[in-house]
Amino acid sequence: MNTNLKNSSQKMDDHIHTDETSTNSVKIGFEKILVTLDYPLADTKIFKQALDIAKKYQAKLMICHCLNENLAHNADFLMPSVVGSGIYAAEVWDVESEILNQNKDKINEWLDSLSQDAFNAGIEGESLCLTGNTGEEVCDLAKEWNADLIVMGRRGLTGFSEALLGSVSNYVFHHAPCAVLVMQHPPEKK
Repeated sequence: MNTNLKNSSQKMDDHIHTDETSTNSVKIGFEKILVTLDYPLADTKIFKQALDIAKKYQAKLMICHCLNENLAHNADFLMPSVVGSGIYAAEVWDVESEILNQNKDKINEWLDSLSQDAFNAGIEGESLCLTGNTGEEVCDLAKEWNADLIVMGRRGLTGFSEALLGSVSNYVFHHAPCAVLVMQHPPEKK
């Protein structure tokens, strides 16, 4: 059996719970679903799928987005000949921090509106804007929050693009502490 299929199957088996009131009944489902979304949400398919699963299992929903931090605070290390004394690096870091905070505010408003959509659909929802390496942050959040399922999209990068940029969905699939549902984003219009 393919190792990836075996690991995925094993993770799915973890969601079969025996009902303590009867030794013969089994509850299959999810209690906590983490959905990670790209901003701005061009395609609502991933969010709608997570909502549908949450409704079906009466699960809680955590809606998140992850901002990548730039490496300007390491500019001395990265470009010592350009940066010089480090004063420029501090100025860049201050500007970058301000921009990051403005983006977080905008994304938190967007995430809050999605949480409200979940609430309007009868789903208990929370939202969180993460900062850092997306794959690692999503896996860490899933572990801390005890998620049963992660729902996420993938852009379908292959070959050189995937090697250069990496694949967040591939990282999450192999490192998540729970089951992962990866949905293909529609192709970008050129």
